[in-house]
Amino acid sequence: MKLPIPTLLALCSIIGTWAQAQIDINDKKQLSDAQKRIATRLMRYFTPNKYGTIPERESEGPDGFQWFEMGFYWMAVAQYMDVGNDIQYMETFSGALANAAFGQSASFLGGKEAANFSAAAGKWNDDILWWGLAAVHGAEIMGTDYKTPLESTLFDIAKNTYQEVADQWDDQCGGGLYWARNRNDAQVNKRIYKSTITNVEQIIIAVRLYKLTNDRSYLNHAIKVYDWMVGPIAIVTADGAVLDGIYADQRCSQYDRRQHSYNAGLFLGGVALLFEATKDEKYMKTIQTVMGNYEKVFVRDNILVDDCEVEQGLTCKRNQAQFKGPAIFSLMYVYEYASDSQVKNKVKTWIETSAAAMFNTCTREFECSNFWLPDTTDRPYDVHNQMNALFMSNAISSIRSATVEGGKQKPSASEKKAKKNKDSSAAIASVKSWSAILVAAFLL
Repeated sequence: MKLPIPTLLALCSIIGTWAQAQIDINDKKQLSDAQKRIATRLMRYFTPNKYGTIPERESEGPDGFQWFEMGFYWMAVAQYMDVGNDIQYMETFSGALANAAFGQSASFLGGKEAANFSAAAGKWNDDILWWGLAAVHGAEIMGTDYKTPLESTLFDIAKNTYQEVADQWDDQCGGGLYWARNRNDAQVNKRIYKSTITNVEQIIIAVRLYKLTNDRSYLNHAIKVYDWMVGPIAIVTADGAVLDGIYADQRCSQYDRRQHSYNAGLFLGGVALLFEATKDEKYMKTIQTVMGNYEKVFVRDNILVDDCEVEQGLTCKRNQAQFKGPAIFSLMYVYEYASDSQVKNKVKTWIETSAAAMFNTCTREFECSNFWLPDTTDRPYDVHNQMNALFMSNAISSIRSATVEGGKQKPSASEKKAKKNKDSSAAIASVKSWSAILVAAFLL
């Protein structure tokens, strides 16, 4: 039987889409191309709009999408622009963050305009910090004076986010930052829960703001948060487990003892940043302890996983499946700044093995899955999975670009970043030429 040409073309298209991508993770050119194509696929999920996000949909299925997840999305894109030295998305990125932060208010909570609308509704401290981490990365790439299409700066957005969360500190249970923002909420987890994720995100944004400004108050705040987590309250246990949080009632004894990869991963990244900023060996010792537990809980045969993949029989909700994306992002701080070669090599092995496994899930169009264990049969392809694919391709590309042929070391990340900021004046002029075209789309 002969098939009509349109049918043959359709079949070829399907086969081409679902055929496996072939990537040699030791080939820098192939990696760079794959990283770019994964980023391109991810960006297709977003259309510029006045909210700066993919439309929210309350569902735990593949069609669901929550506001905080867009913070992950922009974190991955910012890291791509940095590692890939490709700022073609900067105008879209900065416009989206500016819109989400209510223009010149530069606040995801609405700033001074918050009284006029329910800007803060449903936005918890960890939610705004994901977006804030994207903003601070943009400021690192483009400089603190770089303005978004709405005339706010990415630096101001990051700085304001940091302060809005810092204001949520109190001395109940010895300190710590709350998960949600309303101390009078009827729901106990919203009213008194101090979540690990909020605190570790705050450490990271604080140290990065310190590095941008040399303002010691940011570093002091990050140290205070760290000291609370490892102190008598022991959110981070002596054997290196990073618990999910504590209910800050009068007893200070009720913990959520679940472990999630993004809690531990971001804690490790934050401590690595503290080590780099202070050179205090106590931080390196903490990393060594937590790395041992991380390997037991979140690594299988050197492939990075989350508990819902292995212990819960692949029951990950879509917004749980991507926890390991920000964890991978933060593990790269450990790789970059740790003084212990065994720790660095362990991260390198995890990233290399996981990247090879991840690329085995990618189609030729570089739509990739988040589930990398070889015996996984259910591999969905959607925006949630593609975010983690970009985090992973960013990580392996960063590791591969660390050395050149002959074993000579390339400039350090801080040296590259200093040069990038110096060169960004010309880049900004080029990027700004698109403003007149894109700003109208942001304001629709």
